[in-house]
Amino acid sequence: MRGGLGGKNAKAKKNKGNKVCAADVQKLCGEVKPGEGRVRDCLIKNADKLSEGCKTRTEKLKARLEEKGKKV
Repeated sequence: MRGGLGGKNAKAKKNKGNKVCAADVQKLCGEVKPGEGRVRDCLIKNADKLSEGCKTRTEKLKARLEEKGKKV
């Protein structure tokens, strides 16, 4: 079985999150090289400047990372 535990639903949720934050990424993090969490970190650093939808998405992501014990 391809896709592991996440499968299509996990990928769909990730893509939805990418769309919600696309304008914010372009505006605030356009110069950031994607990979290794750099864009995510940029969004978290700029939380006060994010659109409402992206802010909500980023807060949820940050909470999940903190639950896993990752420093954000």
